[in-house]
Amino acid sequence: MLHSQSNEVRITWKRRPNAVEVRVTDEGVFRREPELSTGHLGGHGISIMRALVDEVDIHEGTAEEPGTVVRLVKKEPTKVDAGQ
Repeated sequence: MLHSQSNEVRITWKRRPNAVEVRVTDEGVFRREPELSTGHLGGHGISIMRALVDEVDIHEGTAEEPGTVVRLVKKEPTKVDAGQ
């Protein structure tokens, strides 16, 4: 994996009442890179995730305890959210 140097990435998902939860897990070390300025090809992943889903949690793998887990939750829109 580009950011974590992990050879394997696992993606799991589950349906929750009124939401879907996705977990992305690797065995690498999380590297927090500063957001890059406009025009660069990378560095915007966390911002994009936060813009698209309702919850983003990141358990950062370290050199002492490798393994990063990113948890994303997208809730179903309510009737008010859907404009009804």
